[in-house]
Amino acid sequence: MWRSYELLAHLAEKGLINLEEELPRYERLDTDSLERDVRAREADWEEIEKLPPKLKAAVKLYIETGDIRLAQKLSGLPLEDFVQLLRRVKVPPFVTVIE
Repeated sequence: MWRSYELLAHLAEKGLINLEEELPRYERLDTDSLERDVRAREADWEEIEKLPPKLKAAVKLYIETGDIRLAQKLSGLPLEDFVQLLRRVKVPPFVTVIE
């Protein structure tokens, strides 16, 4: 699995996101590791790997960052369809951690 910053750099390299605009939003990634771990642990990685490249990148971005809007925009799908895609590959679309 890619580390968050590696994935963002890869997406920027492919021209899918503007890293200078997106990176400040992810400065808090280290504090979100529990939520990320839940998304990654629950995911059906075999199904994710079968997705077309654009959808696979979007799902992986969501797993790593939790930013559903950015991942949905990257996928090119309407939000409702992207949430259904997440459910199909068993990625929890919403994770709440209560401390």
